[in-house]
Amino acid sequence: MSGTPRSEPGILRMVFRSDTGEVRRARREVGRLLDDHGVVAELAERTLLVVSELVTNAFEASPALEAIELVVTAGGSMVSVGVENACTADPSTIAFVASTIMPVACSERGRGLPLVAATAARLSITLGPGRVRVGADLMERS
Repeated sequence: MSGTPRSEPGILRMVFRSDTGEVRRARREVGRLLDDHGVVAELAERTLLVVSELVTNAFEASPALEAIELVVTAGGSMVSVGVENACTADPSTIAFVASTIMPVACSERGRGLPLVAATAARLSITLGPGRVRVGADLMERS
């Protein structure tokens, strides 16, 4: 179950519960925001890839029925994507952050954040008590 997207000029906020079918809806709503704000096709494609990866990761990492929040801001030649979700890992554990960003050798899983890091101008991971926020800033390429 998810809430209705809330938007302000250039900003989209969506809240989801753990339902992986919502990734399609997130992409659709973000695509509308990007179209409405004249984001160039190349940047829009990379943004939709990042949205898919981060929302999917949040669904996989969050306990069932925990809220996942997506915030996308489109402005000029830059788009910011942020996803926040519940996290049961101990925030003081450096290994958690390292294993989140770096894929396990020969693993078919765990490649999403390195892909986001390669696509974005900036990737941030903020750990708090029981929550994690992953943010990516994408810039138009010249």
